[in-house]
Parts: sequence; C-alpha cells; structure tokens
Amino acid sequence: MAELLLPFTNEKEIKEKFPLHLCVWNNNNVELDNLLKSKLYNHEAVDPHGRTPLLLAIALGHTDAVKILLNHKCDASATDKQGWNATQEAVGTGDPDLLSLIIQHREYQQFTLKSGGITEILELLEEADDFYVEMKWEFLSWVPLISRMCPSDSYKIWKSGASVRVDTTLAGFDHMSWQRGNKSFIFKGGARCSHFYDIDHDTKSYWKESINIRDESVKLSSLRPPASVINTRLNSANVTTVLDHENISFTRQKGFLGFGSDKIDTINGYQAKVFAVSGVELVTRTRLEHLTQSDINRIQDERQQAESRMLSMLSFIHKTETEECPNSPDVKDIDSKNPYCMSIVDYFNPKLHPNKDVGRLRKMTLVSQKFSATLALSDTFPLSLQDQILPVINLMAHSSSHFAKLRDFIALQLPAGFPLKIEIPLFRVLNARVTFNNLNGKENCPEGVITLDESKPNDSVSTDYVTKCVIDKSIFEVYRNYRDMGVDTSFHDTYDRGEEEEELLQLAIQQSLISTDPFDKCVRSEELNQDYHELQSNDATLDYLRDVSTLDYLRDNDEEQLRKVLELSAKEDIVIDQQIRDEEDELQRVLALSLIDT
Repeated sequence: MAELLLPFTNEKEIKEKFPLHLCVWNNNNVELDNLLKSKLYNHEAVDPHGRTPLLLAIALGHTDAVKILLNHKCDASATDKQGWNATQEAVGTGDPDLLSLIIQHREYQQFTLKSGGITEILELLEEADDFYVEMKWEFLSWVPLISRMCPSDSYKIWKSGASVRVDTTLAGFDHMSWQRGNKSFIFKGGARCSHFYDIDHDTKSYWKESINIRDESVKLSSLRPPASVINTRLNSANVTTVLDHENISFTRQKGFLGFGSDKIDTINGYQAKVFAVSGVELVTRTRLEHLTQSDINRIQDERQQAESRMLSMLSFIHKTETEECPNSPDVKDIDSKNPYCMSIVDYFNPKLHPNKDVGRLRKMTLVSQKFSATLALSDTFPLSLQDQILPVINLMAHSSSHFAKLRDFIALQLPAGFPLKIEIPLFRVLNARVTFNNLNGKENCPEGVITLDESKPNDSVSTDYVTKCVIDKSIFEVYRNYRDMGVDTSFHDTYDRGEEEEELLQLAIQQSLISTDPFDKCVRSEELNQDYHELQSNDATLDYLRDVSTLDYLRDNDEEQLRKVLELSAKEDIVIDQQIRDEEDELQRVLALSLIDT
C-alpha cells in the first residue's frame, strides 16, 4: 500500500480522494449507502493507515456503517498495514455482535470467491501438461535443539487434466506434538461442479466438499458462527504474524568462502543458481485490550509460570522489540473509540501524529525476528511454476496454512527460474525448506505413474531427454470400502479450515501449556535414561545384537541367553522411544513458549 506523500490540510481534500472514508468517519450512513449504490468509488481504497472503509468503520465501532458496507460486498477479509484483518479488528472492539457479523460475511465471501475463482484454476490445470512431482518439506529452526526434533515430510503430487492428488504423512501440529497420519487430498474438476476430497487412509474415511461454479446454494444466514466460536475469540489474545518483505533482497552467492564466480548447485540432477535471501522480518503482534483485567492477569500468570519453568532453555530467544500502548498524556478519553480526540485531518496525516490512532486504545506487544535463507533457482527444470505448480499450491492453500505461506512467498518478486529449493518462515523460530524432486517418477516411479523419456523437440542430435509421464486415472478415485463422512456444511469445520488456522494453532499451543508440567517430563526422562544406561552396563550383548552372525551364534548355542537378549532389546527400544517422545514434548514446549509474547 503506497503512502500518500502530500499531507491533507482540510476535509475537502479528504472528501475528494476518500469520500467513503469521510462518510464512515462522520457516521453519515445515508450518504454512504448512496455513494456505494452509485458504484463510482472504490470501496476497497485504503487510507494512509492502510484501512479500507470497512476497517475504519470497525475501528470506530460504527456498526450500522459496517452493515451497509458488508451489504455492498466490501471485503470482510481486508487487512491493514500492520496485518490486522477485519475479524481481528472486530475482536479488538470486544463487541460479540460485530464480531459475529464480520465472521459470517467473511465465510460467505470466501465460499463465493472459491466457487467463482475455480474456473481460472480449472483452465490452468487443463492447459498444463500432466506431471508427477514430490515436494520435500523440512521444518527447521535457528534454535539447534528445536531444529533437531522437527519432522520432515514428502508431499506426493499427481496432476492429470483437471484432477490433482496430494499425499502426505504429516497431518499437522496438535496438542504439543507433530501429528503423523496417512492422508490424501484429491481435487476433481468439472465443467459445472468440482469435488474436493479429504481422505484419511488410517480410518478409511473421507470428507467431501462439492464446489459448484457460481454456487448460490449456501445462504448467508446459514453461516452465522456459534456462540462458542465468538466466546473463544473474545477470551483469547488477539495475535497476528506477518511477513514484512518491504526490504527483501536476493543476492547471488559466490563460490568458496564467498569469492570467485557465482555459486551453482546441482539439486536432484538439475543445476541451480543460489541466492541469499535477506531483508525479511517476521513480526508477531499480540493485543489484549478486548480482555477483562482478570483475563489479562490469567494469561500473564500462565506465561510467567511457563517461562519460569523453562527460563534457562528460553534465554537464547531474543525479542528484538517490545511495544505497548503508552499511558500518554495525549489520551483524552480512555474508553472512547477515538481516545486522542483526533480530527479527520489529524487521522489522515499519520506522519504528523505517529503515535496516535483511532479505535479502542491498544494494549499490544510486538516481537520481530529477522529471517535469512537461501534460494536455489533452476533455468532447466521442466516444470512451469506459474502454469503447473502454482494452481496446485492455490488449491492446497485452502487446507494447509503451510501451503498458504508458500503461496504468499512465491508471490514475491523472485528472480527468474524455478525454485528447486526455497525456504519460508512459518513462526518466529520455525522455517520450512521445500525441495522439488522425483519429477515424473524418474528417480522412483510411484503408483499410478508411467514414466516416459522423450527427446528434446527440434533437436535430433541432442542426447538430453525430457522426462514426461502418463497418470492412471484410477489414482484420483476414492477406495470403495472407505466411509463417506458426507458433505460437511457445519460452520465449525468451515471456521477451522479458514484463515485463522495459524492463529488458532498458536492459541491452542498457549492453552496446552496450562495443563502440562515439564518437570514431571524431565524426571521421567532422567529415570528412563538411567534405566537405559543400566541395561547397557549389565549386558554387553546389546552392542552386538545388530550383528547377524552374533545372533546366529546365540541361536545355535544358547537359546536362553538369546531370549534374555531379545527381552533386553525390547526394553531398550521402549526406553529409546520414550526418550524421543519426551525430548519432542520438551522441545516443542520451547517452540510453543517462543510464540508467547510477554
């Protein structure tokens, strides 16, 4: 959002460029409605604070203006400069009716947008060549202990015509642990109706969503959120994490020790230019002004207790900046939606009043973490990022916050080439490295893929080959013995799959800290570790159990000794497994605590 360079000196100048904002400011709802009906003005125009007319109406608590703007289809997912979206601004007001209204329209707009925008995705999929590729996701951290315990996964992607299938074994992050599973997501595009399947192979069941082109079957009234959703939002911290990439830069890495020619890496058989990515900052803001003092005390007590338990382990996490709403003498009315009693001219000149704003007086903390990474781009990788990969990422972004972040990062002005290896920030201490490999099953041919080698076109003397493939249509079918969970139209599931997935994840992490005691885990881990060392010292045969010849010798000469060794081996496996689980719990608590602002 480009800032206006010239200051506004009077209300007339503001009216010329921002007539809708002026109507919202003055709470002139009749004129606002008439201007919107005329369709002469951009109802998504942003003011110098980055607010659309809807965001300004929410901040000022002008509920009638909010209703008028929503009835004229203003974007209920709009965000301001700091990354606060309309739902979060509504949470900040503490008004349950206003929050319910925003969420209801947001869900309806997202459903309409998805059904309307599916046509473009279908066209891209139909025109693009069929392919199979694997995306390896490695979750990394600049904190060594956390990085060691982070999982990895390989997404397998089949694309044929307007059909896409994505397989994964990493179901998500829940209850302080990474959840493993065996899931498939299948999209089957159609001229009038498309279907999206969320398949769980462990339970042999699937959830199905039908997306009609320009679907009008879902009514706005059916998407009113339940009271439990509203209460959860209003009783929890208001958190946003944004990627500040205004100063992003891509610099070619050099050879040995940073000298010589530009660095070239070979990744999965393809040469790639290596870039250093810098100037990116991950900013997390937390607001508490909508909470009662008892709720604020409760949250602060929970954080202090958790941090005191793990203080030594968290000492390396550096908070680069903390910002709270000051008790400024300029505050005229602490309970007002315009606490500084700003005029509209003051509001439209934020550079002249940098510490003043409208809306409920904020109680906010800010934490930022600089992000740097490497990016490997190939000019010869035979997939198109825009035509083949991006449509798949857009589809998966509806179901995975990780794919949503990958989509947002790819949307930046990357240098030319296909990103064979790319890093994206997920949380303040957690990044994801994505690598593309096994294109069209050339390295390891999977189920449903027939790999073909074709000579490069118009080059009869070339010895290089382009690998293509044929995808079996059966790969996009659901197994007959799987249970159909039906078309889920309940709001709760829609809400969980919405844009707040990451926010709710962070809130769930914070809440899970309440019922855990890391000291209990530490004691148990120490006891198990001691038992393990006793087993090792009491029977040296554990060191030789992996040697097949030793195992044969024991089998032939002493069956009783073999039985004891096998028993001890089983105990060893249990101890090691328990140690790994305890370490994961402990270190994931560190990750969770790093998301909590003080």
